[in-house]
Amino acid sequence: DGTLKYPFAVDDAIMEAAEHANVVLVFLDPIGKALVERTMKLVERLSKRHVGKVFYCLSKFDTAGDQTDRVNVVSQIVQELQSRVASSHALKLYTIYIPDRADEATRKTCPN
Repeated sequence: DGTLKYPFAVDDAIMEAAEHANVVLVFLDPIGKALVERTMKLVERLSKRHVGKVFYCLSKFDTAGDQTDRVNVVSQIVQELQSRVASSHALKLYTIYIPDRADEATRKTCPN
């Protein structure tokens, strides 16, 4: 829920690392709390400062239920990102999962 306290400023550390990176990957978990306020605030900061090098990935995509559930999860996350991301082009959300851990039906229906 974003209330966990750390002995350092996590968001500032991520922003500093992004200053030196060529690519910034933001991984969102469909089962976890991908859309918590703390994550979304950091996404906003990253997108304002590093719009050209931030890419969004939906991890554990195979665990998001059946095809209908997966479409709903992707739609919800993209909708939330679009309202927060400063982008002049279409938002792309990459989906990833570990194929060896997924069943055969999932491998056939989930893009990776």
